[in-house]
Amino acid sequence: VYLLKGDHSRIFLLDELSEMIVLKASFGDQSDPGDRKDTFRIDEGFIGKIVQSGEEVLIGDVQEDPAWINVRWAKEWDLHTYLGQPLRRGGKIIGAIVCLSKNRDAFEQEDSILLNALASQAATSIENARLHEEAQRSRNFLESVVGDSADPIIIVDPERRITYWNSGAEALYGYTEAEVIDRHVNLIVPEELRETT
Repeated sequence: VYLLKGDHSRIFLLDELSEMIVLKASFGDQSDPGDRKDTFRIDEGFIGKIVQSGEEVLIGDVQEDPAWINVRWAKEWDLHTYLGQPLRRGGKIIGAIVCLSKNRDAFEQEDSILLNALASQAATSIENARLHEEAQRSRNFLESVVGDSADPIIIVDPERRITYWNSGAEALYGYTEAEVIDRHVNLIVPEELRETT
């Protein structure tokens, strides 16, 4: 917001299941949103236009534009200029980042370039957070399925470092999970068998 001399910014993400565009982060507005619309259909509003077209949207004065949906909110916060860029990851639109200013026609070409760069960085961060969350869910699922199995279950990575160690492995080998994670599997392989494994 400050880099663009804006007064308010918002990040929206596309929910692929519902095909709705949902506000996920907002800066510059600490008030109760009241009747402000924060969830949009993919064919609705400027945010829908950004997500559908994959192109920037620049509006000199949203209060004068009949297509603007959150009229009361814009008037309450005296917001005028709107600049929005798609959040793109791997050629796919995952949402949009928007900056608003209290000044009319506030944003210039340099602001557009800067917001585009910020959108790229934000998309990368969002995707990394999603991947981390997905990995954590997978690990939690694995743990729920095999964690308490009496059978030893050990998972190693391509470098043969132990990445998973259940309670059955702990009982058989006598090492706790904390003692073996990230260590080479040779820790538990008898020395005479190490050449063939």
